[in-house]
Amino acid sequence: MANMNKKWLFLITTLVALGVLIIATLMLKGQVAQEPFSQNQPSPSIAPTAPSTSSVPATSTIETKTYRNTEYGFEFQYPSDLVVRENTFRSYYSKFNLQVEYWDKEGKYLSVFDVNIVLLEFADRTFLGSGATTSTVIVNGISGIKYEYEFESLPEVAVVLPFGQYKVILGIGGSSKFYGHESTFNQVLASFKFLK
Repeated sequence: MANMNKKWLFLITTLVALGVLIIATLMLKGQVAQEPFSQNQPSPSIAPTAPSTSSVPATSTIETKTYRNTEYGFEFQYPSDLVVRENTFRSYYSKFNLQVEYWDKEGKYLSVFDVNIVLLEFADRTFLGSGATTSTVIVNGISGIKYEYEFESLPEVAVVLPFGQYKVILGIGGSSKFYGHESTFNQVLASFKFLK
């Protein structure tokens, strides 16, 4: 009987630990992906506000490097003290993603700018119901929609552009925008070019 109780206790403990690990992994992936809404949420019927038009600010004189992706056909400049990491998360909806990041004082990467090439249906429904303020923005001659909203009480910005059979989401979110990296986001956005 004692052995049976030990086996049940071990099984229950293992299942609880596995469940916590799965939940933590999903939460971490959601945070890294910076996808504001789960794909499983029902699509709300609230439409975004009527767009206004804006243009991307001019670049600054900070020393930069150029990131070029010949497979998907785009490039941009970013401050030379930052790091680019590709495919930092996996998702059915994301065909390619990267983050431009910096090291914080605690030795962790924090994202300043994200590029996410996604399926059309993901881009079309991601910002529904977010309460976003929208505007039309032109990036390298391509017209897109800029979404400004809050996620988990932190301000975020995303620019969605048509990209052949996909859409590209260029974004800054959460603590990066809150801690003043919006100028870096604008610099990268102003230098973003399509090569195809």
